[in-house]
Amino acid sequence: MGPTPTHRLAIDLGTCHTVAVVRRGDEAPRALLFDGSPVMPSGIYADEQGRVTVGRDAERLSQLSPERFEPYPKRSIDEGAVLLGSSEVTVVEMLASLLRRAAEESLQAGVNPVGSTVLTCPADWGGQRRGVLLEAARAAQLGPVVLVDEPIAAAEYCLRVLGQQVAPLQSLAVFDFGGGTLDVSVVRREFDGLRVLGLGGLDDLGGVDIDAALVGHLGQLIGYRNPELWQRLSNPDSTAAKRDRREFWSEVRAAKEMLSRAASAPVHLPGTDEAVHLTREELERVAGPLIDRAVDETRRVLERAGVDVRQLAGIFLVGGSSRIPLVASRLHARFGVAPVVPEQPELPVAYGGILAIGGRAQPAQYGTPPPTHTPPPMHTPPMHTPSSGIPMPVSATPVSPSAHPVSVPFPVSAPFPGAQASPAPPMPPRMIPQQSGPPGAPPMAPGQPAYGVGVPVVQQPRRRRTGPWIALVIVLAIIGGCVYGGNRLFGWVGDQFQSVKDGFPDLGNGDSGPGKSEGLTVGEPISLGAGGKVTAVAGAGAVFTAVVNSGKVDVDAYPTTGAKRWTANVPMEPEDVSLRVVGDLLIVDGERDTQRDGKNARSVISIGDGTVKWTDKWDSRIDLFYAGTDAITEIRDGDTAVQRTDLLTGKARWSHKGKGGFITTGDRLVQPSLVWPAEKRSGALVPSYALTFQNTIPFQESLDVDPGTVVQMQSEGKAGVVDLSNGQLKANGTVASAGDLPWIAYAGLAIFKKKDADNSIVAYRLSDFGLAWEFKTTAGVDIEDFRPCGEALICVKAKQSSYSLIGVGTADGKPKWTKPEKDEPNWYVLDGRLVLGGGAFTSIQDPIVSDPGNGNDKYALGAGLSSKNAYAGSSGRVAMVTIRLTGTDTVWQVAVVGTADGKVIGTADYDKDNIITDVSMSADTVVLIDEKTRKIYRFGIPGAK
Repeated sequence: MGPTPTHRLAIDLGTCHTVAVVRRGDEAPRALLFDGSPVMPSGIYADEQGRVTVGRDAERLSQLSPERFEPYPKRSIDEGAVLLGSSEVTVVEMLASLLRRAAEESLQAGVNPVGSTVLTCPADWGGQRRGVLLEAARAAQLGPVVLVDEPIAAAEYCLRVLGQQVAPLQSLAVFDFGGGTLDVSVVRREFDGLRVLGLGGLDDLGGVDIDAALVGHLGQLIGYRNPELWQRLSNPDSTAAKRDRREFWSEVRAAKEMLSRAASAPVHLPGTDEAVHLTREELERVAGPLIDRAVDETRRVLERAGVDVRQLAGIFLVGGSSRIPLVASRLHARFGVAPVVPEQPELPVAYGGILAIGGRAQPAQYGTPPPTHTPPPMHTPPMHTPSSGIPMPVSATPVSPSAHPVSVPFPVSAPFPGAQASPAPPMPPRMIPQQSGPPGAPPMAPGQPAYGVGVPVVQQPRRRRTGPWIALVIVLAIIGGCVYGGNRLFGWVGDQFQSVKDGFPDLGNGDSGPGKSEGLTVGEPISLGAGGKVTAVAGAGAVFTAVVNSGKVDVDAYPTTGAKRWTANVPMEPEDVSLRVVGDLLIVDGERDTQRDGKNARSVISIGDGTVKWTDKWDSRIDLFYAGTDAITEIRDGDTAVQRTDLLTGKARWSHKGKGGFITTGDRLVQPSLVWPAEKRSGALVPSYALTFQNTIPFQESLDVDPGTVVQMQSEGKAGVVDLSNGQLKANGTVASAGDLPWIAYAGLAIFKKKDADNSIVAYRLSDFGLAWEFKTTAGVDIEDFRPCGEALICVKAKQSSYSLIGVGTADGKPKWTKPEKDEPNWYVLDGRLVLGGGAFTSIQDPIVSDPGNGNDKYALGAGLSSKNAYAGSSGRVAMVTIRLTGTDTVWQVAVVGTADGKVIGTADYDKDNIITDVSMSADTVVLIDEKTRKIYRFGIPGAK
């Protein structure tokens, strides 16, 4: 190994911005300045000759020719090339141009980047994306580089610069909220380094999405005052108009940033002398639903990683969008852990990239013969700590829900300022070879020895997309410490590792082998082989699987046990795929189909023989319910709001226009008219997600629907009832709410959260939209959600310092009971029973059956199970993924529990150490999906009708 580099450059190439940090010898790291700022826009501009300009110069040139500008090149990592005006620019060249600019600034700062550069990248990037980044580094002539995963870099910064105390086997949540994406990671401190336990995030949620929501919010005001100006800004038809639109978006973004420091901010309207004002209250109201999605995703990642909030040493916020005060306050309110917010949240990942390597690892030169085997973890000397000369930012302190962190800029041509704290103990990262290769070398096959250098070990489950899946990854790692599993605890007792239950020795039956079954029929696991995204669903007495392959989606049908029945090839190639059974039809939905210009697509298959009936675009839609073979759908693009479509042909029977214009993520334009099921049901199938804005919820609730009408938000403050036989309006009226606030239609009422009143909901009669009643909580008690929970009853989720659930009668709007809740409540109506528990997600923790008449608990579901989380439900049963403890061994199993009495109907083990990402359940089958091993587990339920 050659001499250790004493000069080093670290580059964090982000979606919206690029940051670089340099270190000379033993000096403290310093952020590079790009045009006087430590943050360089990641935008790319290509002129007529194909010459590329980056950063602020690119943004300025884009004012002349917006079509030649790509603001977010990192989002095109999988596309190969993009067309900028008439010039085709490869993704490698775009990324290389940004790296070259950072290298030039590094040379100006006296640091030669060649052979001593660290690049950070998302932890869930696979070999192909990492290969593109390495190729860009070669094109930028940086020589061999080291790749460090972003959450590892951020955690290094948090521990070694901010002095966050993380004990061995404790975990740190890294919340990276950037301009283009949200990345959430759980990093655990091992005895020999850092390890990523869980990964997640939202590819469609970042600062630009909050900007878009604010633009839509202001657009309603501008459109009212000056319709021509809003038309020009929202639908530009000339270069000047496109320039004005970019200027307007820049004004909105600047106002959003100002609101992190001030109570209000002006937004200048391009082409006029006018300005509108945006307040912090408006920002929080508009951004609130988006930030709630980010907080929910954080909970999902913790759940998938098997990390209880009590095991968290802290939550570390990085990325420019984490400056929004509401981010820290919502995270604190949800988890009870005060997040740590650095002075400049854009910098820690690049800074930590240098610390993660620390000048110890010498990257192998391209062309160095590959090792014959994967080397064991490398022993490395202790790292530098703050006492070794690494200064600390002054505001690296926890933030309370009421506090608004203020960024205090510091001169980045000098070391990072701040007081020093007690250092965390040294933690050498474990290292494994990073796959790379000499210039021009072909991609390496799986298992082939790798070129390159050591990077921190990372477990890489798939990134959760925002498509229709429940995220349920449960990782239980027993490594010499304590891991929670329901009410059981593992740990060292004296010099022996033991399993205890509530303080008593484990009474496992000693049978530790997988495959054990009590009551459930176990089918052979289905191996889906190579390909892209996989999924499966149970329904119609069968199991259906889908695999995304090149140019098609392969869909297979299996019985609960036995061999494949049929295969269908669906002509689409989406990024994500989901399945749904509707009668004797199987719906295949593809998210961002590359064969249809990145739009969502749908295909319908006959369950009987696998015949593909049709495939077409199915974009910007939410299915409300299914009446026979017709889908009643909310359309969220253009001026159509409701459509009735024949699923047998894909043709619309009719369409009904809506309000049109900009629709924010949380907006619901249409809701089904839900009713309590009578003795004779309508026969309509109501997906549970019709109650919320979730894409899917794997609990099939026993609510019914009026098959003849839906309720529609027509415009601001206007609602109406649409006749589903012909698409005509039957009744309408004024309501004191808007579609971006929670609302439902139930028991002949349209019920809304009242506009500008966090503690009030109002109900209007569907017959004439006359006011039926108003329900208010006491001042300071906010209403967060409300849904049906009994005949003539809705449950209202309210929160002040803690949560409570309130049963409100639909006949008079009066409270029937109030039930204090320790955790955030979640509930479903299953087989006419109120199943209630904790959870901010689709699952229910510690589910119980409650009496909707008085709110009293009747009995728990799954008594005796070691972990009581329900993940799916159908036909009076719920499915739980749990563990069976046998001495010192742990066996994963699925359990089916009846809602009628709470008793376990049957259990079955499945392969140990697998990571279950989805659960699907029908009347007679439970399906578990392991995306990592690409296996589908199927179990038959006894006594199913």
